Amino acid sequence: MAKKQPPSTRNGNDGRVPVQGVIELEDNRFGRIRRTDINQEMQTSYLSYAMSVIVSRALPDARDGLKPVQRRILYVMYDTGLRPDAPYRKSARIVGDVLGKYHPHGDQSVYDAMARMAQDFSMRYPLVDGQGNFGSVDGDPPAAMRYTEARLSQPAMDLLGDLEKNTVDFTDNYDGTTREPTVLPAALPNLILNGATGIAVGMATSIPPHNLNEIVDAIAFIIDRIAAKRGAAKQLQQWLLPEAEVDVDELMQFVKGPDFPTGGIAFRYDDRVEGGDAIKSAYATGRGKITVQAKVHFEEGTRGRNHIVITELPYAVNKSALIERIADLVRDDKITGITDIHDESDRRGMRIVIDINKNDDPRQVLSALYKHTAMRTSFGVIMLALVNGEPRILPLRRMLQVFIEHRLLVIKRRSEFDLDEAKRRAHILEGLVKALDIIDQIIRLIRTSRDTEAARRGLIQRFQFSEVQAQAILDMPLRRLTQLDRKRLEEELAEKRKLIKYLEDLLKNPIKILGVIKEELQALKDKYGDSRRTTIVGRIEEGSKAGGQKAGTEGRRSTGSRQQAAGGTSGKAAPGNRQPAPRDFPLTAHELIGDEAAYVIIGQNGKIGRVSAPPRVTGAAEVAPAAIIRAYTKEMVYVIGASGKGVALNVGALPQEDVTRGQGVSLSAISAFPPDDGVAGAFAVDRAAVQKGDDEAGPYLVCATANGMVKRSAAGILPGVPGQVFTAIGIAEDDSVIGARLAQGHEDLMLFTQQGMAIRFRQDEVRPMGLPAAGVIGIKLGAGDIVTSLAVVDKANKAMEVVIGSTDGRAKRVALKEYPVQGRAGKGVLTAKLAKDATVADAVIAAPDDTIIYATFKNNAKSLKAKNLTRRGRPAGGDQAIALSGSDYLMRMVVVHE
Repeated sequence: MAKKQPPSTRNGNDGRVPVQGVIELEDNRFGRIRRTDINQEMQTSYLSYAMSVIVSRALPDARDGLKPVQRRILYVMYDTGLRPDAPYRKSARIVGDVLGKYHPHGDQSVYDAMARMAQDFSMRYPLVDGQGNFGSVDGDPPAAMRYTEARLSQPAMDLLGDLEKNTVDFTDNYDGTTREPTVLPAALPNLILNGATGIAVGMATSIPPHNLNEIVDAIAFIIDRIAAKRGAAKQLQQWLLPEAEVDVDELMQFVKGPDFPTGGIAFRYDDRVEGGDAIKSAYATGRGKITVQAKVHFEEGTRGRNHIVITELPYAVNKSALIERIADLVRDDKITGITDIHDESDRRGMRIVIDINKNDDPRQVLSALYKHTAMRTSFGVIMLALVNGEPRILPLRRMLQVFIEHRLLVIKRRSEFDLDEAKRRAHILEGLVKALDIIDQIIRLIRTSRDTEAARRGLIQRFQFSEVQAQAILDMPLRRLTQLDRKRLEEELAEKRKLIKYLEDLLKNPIKILGVIKEELQALKDKYGDSRRTTIVGRIEEGSKAGGQKAGTEGRRSTGSRQQAAGGTSGKAAPGNRQPAPRDFPLTAHELIGDEAAYVIIGQNGKIGRVSAPPRVTGAAEVAPAAIIRAYTKEMVYVIGASGKGVALNVGALPQEDVTRGQGVSLSAISAFPPDDGVAGAFAVDRAAVQKGDDEAGPYLVCATANGMVKRSAAGILPGVPGQVFTAIGIAEDDSVIGARLAQGHEDLMLFTQQGMAIRFRQDEVRPMGLPAAGVIGIKLGAGDIVTSLAVVDKANKAMEVVIGSTDGRAKRVALKEYPVQGRAGKGVLTAKLAKDATVADAVIAAPDDTIIYATFKNNAKSLKAKNLTRRGRPAGGDQAIALSGSDYLMRMVVVHE
């Protein structure tokens, strides 16, 4: 029975004293009972729970950007050998290892965390390479863990790299049976790249993803500013990183804004934010709200109907739920003018098509969609992360500074580890090299020794070797006695001494480590850097044609002047001149594209991209071009394949990447263009300038086939739906398209054959036809001959000449006047004297100052001005234009009009 306690008193009207601490009573049948103050107990228990959630579950570490469960998943996969080049392993096995060793929580929470790291619509740079169903943007959950498989992605390896070199601290796991890293070395600034979301107790984090190229440039800028700071070298001697004297405006020269994996449009300016600059405010304070909306464009349909096409959604918006929401709004008459909605998304990307009644204004419908659906939403920015185990709001500058501090210490510890290893190895090598000089004496000592221990003592006592050196000598195989192996030992020793000198200098001068951080980040930028997916919209102006609006996009040529006119980049609108807010109008992708000149490059590997300057292709090019078209970003480029199929693409939507440098995107990845089809030709069309639906008015698409057929179709009947395949010309089974050009209607047409014949005839001899038509005969071919090239000749341009290239790498210029105009379907005239086993590879029309790219079968290329070739007559041979080796041959010539 419990002892009777004296009556306790509390501080109140009765003057009693409060109970302090805990009074323990004797055991009874209910167990051990404690008496305590409930307020104190609730505060203590809740605080312990809150800190556990904050530190151990919900918030990422500012150094590696990972929550504990994410770090444990990656470490388990690394520890079990699931590298990017290893076979996939069942997700259930990975989850089991994580639970059993490091994370004693629910298996579903671990699997959900791993699945999210594998989703390319959730992570800007996925850390897990998943195989199987890991969920979708439609909100579909991942398949059960017993069905899916996973391994580490390449970016994850850069987070885990150098983990075995004592670069970070390890701690015991939950039961003390093994150890786990408290943080990863993280060569990538993962927190800002992939962002983070999490709800803790009394706080939450919401960090948007960003583009690697921009973040690396910003970090390099901060490092340069720190290195140039007075006294920085002295402060770094104590391994303390000086604060960078950088303001947010300077950082935003590089970091334009969030870059979500799902793309979309983010608005920099918002009059609801103090100062008007939403993104700048978020970066300066660590908190903010950014308006994000879907990327859409209008397409023309049949019978006067229009379509609203959604190609990108705001981050974390469920596509299926959005479609259902739109259908509900239409059914309830909250939005009118929509006749149908269908999801045409496939492996090439998202495509939601909304059909609009022909009597309704699509812009008004789009405005209602933005207002009532998640097509326009706000992303709340709360840049909260753990710094030294405590939650901190991190402005952009501070977040990048924390990463640099982390890398400084990681590289310090890595250098110390490498230095110790290099010294240890150099010590052994010095012993081996010394032993080789007295090898006969050593052999005699070993042979006369009673056992291994006696031989080791003899080496130490007689020749002054260390114990480690003596053991290495005893372990040395006889093959090391050769002169070649002796030289290898000496070379390795020289390399180790050089490495030791470098590492010692690095550790004595920590400011040099900042340069190492920059170099490693630049290498990662070259490895993983890609184009921005989210378009950042700056100032907005009213008054564009067709009732639309102008939007200055960050990083474009037209942005600067428009922003200056709107009051500079301070974010403050002039008094009485309120800036139009994003919610005031339905912005489409068309307004985001400036009318800028571009060069569209299509490679022989089927990839496409655009650059702003004329491409310079040399022998060092990774990919030879199949076509280069000068266009404007508001135009459409049409690509015609050898099969007669064609596809239309928006020039402004193409990635700004140089295909000749191995970049670009596959045509089949962004359209329905057949992946095994070759590129026969390409051209650009301003859809706003052509008479749509008119099958007679120019300009015209002209196609030619290997069997000598030629066909002309009005550009007005070409489809304007990006990505969809159409039939440009009907061809026989034994035929293929060899060329496709855009003509205005007044030019002549020329066909060139493999055996050196050419014909020139008036364009109007080929009447305009519908797209599926097969065309008419353009030239009568000799036995075994085929057409290789199609050319469009502008008679008014006297500077133009014919340039002919043969498979043996030779080329020449020929005056146009040497080709008489004759009737269509003739045999033509001789145009080239060919060497034995050589044929005509290609023929183009070029001015003397035009650059011609010669591309070979083996993907070699060379650029040469047309005027560098000798002008010759039709029957003459040519000059050597490109050197060939082995079985290589000239395949095509591409003109770059500057």
